[in-house]
Amino acid sequence: MAPQKKEKITLTYFNIAGRAELSRLIMAYAGVDFVDKRLEREEFGKLKETYPYKQVPILKIEGYGNLCQSISIARFLAKRYHLAGHDDLAAAEADEVVDAANDTAALVYPIYKCTDAAEKKKMLAEVLPKVEAALKNLEARLEARGGQFMAGNTFTWADICMYTMAAHLKLNGTGPAFDGCPKINNLVERVANMPNIKKWRDAHQ
Repeated sequence: MAPQKKEKITLTYFNIAGRAELSRLIMAYAGVDFVDKRLEREEFGKLKETYPYKQVPILKIEGYGNLCQSISIARFLAKRYHLAGHDDLAAAEADEVVDAANDTAALVYPIYKCTDAAEKKKMLAEVLPKVEAALKNLEARLEARGGQFMAGNTFTWADICMYTMAAHLKLNGTGPAFDGCPKINNLVERVANMPNIKKWRDAHQ
């Protein structure tokens, strides 16, 4: 039998963590050799009209075409590399947590985009209680499911999503919201120190 041709996988996004980092880390964890194509804004402007939804991220697997939308890409990769959950219920639990984590991360997007220091401080004061409430819900969910992992009592893409959410929130000034979430903090630390994820972090910080 002829050897199987190695796939060329390309993930295209901006040169930031953003909405592509979950997919990057799923592939990094799985040891996938992929092209991490990072666009500057000017380059994106030139290419934008060639993209199906005029936005990124885009996942391209040679011979199969493009896949768009950040969570659709991440879910596809999680299924492909056995991180989606060991059965239908675990998969649904993982999907639930990913949705909740992304809703939480979205709370600080306006802060990220704000360039006025005084306005940013005001926005942060308004957003912090909402982030704290959302994290407490996730902390309770984690505790109810055994305290180690977010879905199916095993490691899934939902746990990687918790890590990317935490990094995003702390980067945007909402670190204090994690003070009452010891189990989330422990989970995030464990994910950060998984060998392949740590290797990725060390290479891209």
